Amino acid sequence: MISRNDQNIFPKKYIIQGNWLKEYQDYSIYLEKIDISKDTIDWRLKHIRGFLYYLQSSNIAINCIKPNNVYSYIASLKNLSARTVEHRGICIRFFLNWLFDTKKISINGNSILPNIKCNKNEKLITYYTVEELKKLLNAININKENGKRDLAIMLLFIRLGMRQRDVQTLKLDSIKWNENKMIILQSKTNYSITYPLIVEIRYALIDYLKNERPISKSPYVFIDNNSQIYSDHFFYNLVNKYFTKAKINIKGKKHGAHSIRHSLAMSLLNHGNSLYEISSILGHKNINDTITYTKVDIKQLKIISLEVPTWKN
Repeated sequence: MISRNDQNIFPKKYIIQGNWLKEYQDYSIYLEKIDISKDTIDWRLKHIRGFLYYLQSSNIAINCIKPNNVYSYIASLKNLSARTVEHRGICIRFFLNWLFDTKKISINGNSILPNIKCNKNEKLITYYTVEELKKLLNAININKENGKRDLAIMLLFIRLGMRQRDVQTLKLDSIKWNENKMIILQSKTNYSITYPLIVEIRYALIDYLKNERPISKSPYVFIDNNSQIYSDHFFYNLVNKYFTKAKINIKGKKHGAHSIRHSLAMSLLNHGNSLYEISSILGHKNINDTITYTKVDIKQLKIISLEVPTWKN
């Protein structure tokens, strides 16, 4: 369902009304009942909003959707990256399959969009060098307002390759101080992962929690002055802020938190780690219920030799 929060962050041009709003809400309820993560639900809903608004604006009734309506919408996305168009097409196909299964349309999504491929010549994976990541961290001044918070967040991205959502929802009780580790349930995979609480991150978190975090009973580590976790938009702006301050060339490259995650993967690969080891470090789905760093020497995480400030006691 479109929540009040959603209404605030979605562009007005994508606000859905009437019968299509009901379909959107019913589809949201359906997604919540199947075995997929909240992030996957949000991803699927995000990518069908524009499609629903297009149908609504074109006065196309639910039972009148034709393949040409879908193709015309896909063609209208020419200014988006091929990867985004691919993602949107996949989510539309899921949605059309649901409409077919609920007998609201007569042709399923697999028939309308049998193959969805992005342009293989487009550069899809962005990564930054070790030197660029050093510059990114060195651009953070912990003596400035929110500097301690920013350093703690950026270290989690750069040193551990944590997903943005997992940093966003990191809880205080996930940090096992006496055991020098953090245990979290990944939002994307719903798998548990154990991260080493390496020294830079340990002291950065302590410094932030003692000296900068708002006083609050919130269970989350990173919160604003209203005790709310930060939005996706906040994290995007935060990372971009330090790319700009560090004067790192981002032209034609992705420059969000996920690009930093790719950078760690590439750095590990360049240092001889296998794809299995890298997958374990980054917390991809594994045959085991719990993913840890036991397959990879924790020392290998120190390949990015970072210069960090002297921490105050």
